[in-house]
Amino acid sequence: MEENYYERGMELLSGNNPEGAVSCFEKELEINPADWRVYFSLGMANQNLRKWEEAVNYFEKAVDLKKDLAIAHLQLGIISMIQKDHGRADNEKALAMEMEPQSREEFSLIWDISITQEELNEDPYSVIARIKMSELLLARQRSHEAFVYLLEAYMLEPGIEWLKKLLEGMDVDTEKLLEQRGEFMDSLKNSLIKKDDENNII
Repeated sequence: MEENYYERGMELLSGNNPEGAVSCFEKELEINPADWRVYFSLGMANQNLRKWEEAVNYFEKAVDLKKDLAIAHLQLGIISMIQKDHGRADNEKALAMEMEPQSREEFSLIWDISITQEELNEDPYSVIARIKMSELLLARQRSHEAFVYLLEAYMLEPGIEWLKKLLEGMDVDTEKLLEQRGEFMDSLKNSLIKKDDENNII
């Protein structure tokens, strides 16, 4: 039975393995070179890897094959915003909203979450970005992920009194949480060192 590289790629992408997903999608393209879904998924995988140029190329190819693919225009707008191309960002976002007016609220959430995630990529110690991300995730009913961002925000800045009261209202033992602060900070530092090492590999 022939392996479905597209489905396998989607599994890997959902499992936070964009590198593996790219490999599967590229194999799928050899079989189905005109499938817009594969180009779009390659765009998403490369976007997750912060390979902006590759992501843009794949999203544009997806749009060439499926003219009304609003979500691809939204992703092009997000990348343009990250790259400080505000003119294109506004145009792509407006086009996506115009194509699917029924998805305006969802598209706005996707936009805000993506931009906030990039803020965290730029400043992994940002408390404000974590609190903002928790609010955005709650709006999408992703309460567990939102809760994790609140916990991290408190461990980064335990002096925020309203955040402490909020967590205690959610039955969080803030004193016990702070006992894990050193471990969390070490883990965050090590992940940043690992990321720097990966970026420096030629």
